[in-house]
Amino acid sequence: MTYRLIDHNGNDVSLPDLETLRTFLSQPPAYWRSGSGDSAVLLSDSERLLFFKLTGGIFILQHPDYLVPLLAPPSGRSVTLSHAVGGEALLFPESALHSEQQAFEILAACLRSGTLAPRYHWTDLYDLDFDHPF
Repeated sequence: MTYRLIDHNGNDVSLPDLETLRTFLSQPPAYWRSGSGDSAVLLSDSERLLFFKLTGGIFILQHPDYLVPLLAPPSGRSVTLSHAVGGEALLFPESALHSEQQAFEILAACLRSGTLAPRYHWTDLYDLDFDHPF
């Protein structure tokens, strides 16, 4: 099966297999400080998983509902991080970062099923306890 990815420059890229996604995720954090600042895999015409890599891990966000996958239910306040996406600062909690392996597993599970993988706690970004303007 072929999967679709939008790279940090807005190019629609065909992923012939999930291992190509793994290679893509291994890009250094500097890669995501250029272009739009993020990439996305498409689950459908109206749903995508945005992601980018920082030194501390990979952040994943389901769009359009702003859901983030957590490995466990949220607990406690988290440090607020920022990353430029489309020229604007996106604030998010450090607790929503994943290792490269975890991010691959989350994205691959969602691509295989075409939906949000139920084994993760998909939580509204702004329901998490961190400093944000909402």
